[in-house]
Amino acid sequence: MNANIMPPALKEGDLVVIISPSSALADGELLDGAKRTLEGWGLRVRIAPHALDHVGHFAGKDADRLADDLKILTSTVRLGPSPRILEFPPL
Repeated sequence: MNANIMPPALKEGDLVVIISPSSALADGELLDGAKRTLEGWGLRVRIAPHALDHVGHFAGKDADRLADDLKILTSTVRLGPSPRILEFPPL
């Protein structure tokens, strides 16, 4: 029995949402480059509302990052949330 479960490969036209579930990005240039690359592969790209937030070394407040994650979880199963956020009290 194979214990690895692999999701289907992304295909042209699929939606990718970029989030920052843990550490903050240094600046928007990295995010813009990632977006352009994904769009170049034919994917649709959306940026989460708090992807560029900064609070200390984190990508925004825990509640805001959790809100982004929960919003994405309602529309996709390809999310690897930060363990720190998973400990956040339920809304």
